[in-house]
Amino acid sequence: MGGVIGFDITPNSGSSLRKVLRLNLSRFMERLSAISVSATREHGLELTLRKMKEEWNSVNFSTQSVRDSGQQVLVGVDSIQSHMDDHRIKTQNMRGSPYFKAFEGEREGGRKEARVLSQIISHVMVHWEPHSCVIRYRW
Repeated sequence: MGGVIGFDITPNSGSSLRKVLRLNLSRFMERLSAISVSATREHGLELTLRKMKEEWNSVNFSTQSVRDSGQQVLVGVDSIQSHMDDHRIKTQNMRGSPYFKAFEGEREGGRKEARVLSQIISHVMVHWEPHSCVIRYRW
């Protein structure tokens, strides 16, 4: 904003409405408003991305025991796939926004992680039963 009006207007402890009004910023309002709109929309996208990341913190692959066989069955793959699909759609919608460019690097990292998770799920779905698979492990 300082670049638009020609000097720094960062608020500090001595800032007051009276001081701001004395700056006679009305001649810059159109450009300042455009900056404010852009910043608000970028912030909204940032919050959405942060929420999407946080949602993944509670997503886990789970297993259930198969009777007394010593084997575990992977469960919940469908819900993880559904969660991935929802986030893929949200991200595609956000990519259409001109304000999303600030997040391109972050998005690329998320795409790589989603690609790996998708490959894992695809492998599970192709090589085992559609809703579960048997995992043999040694403890």
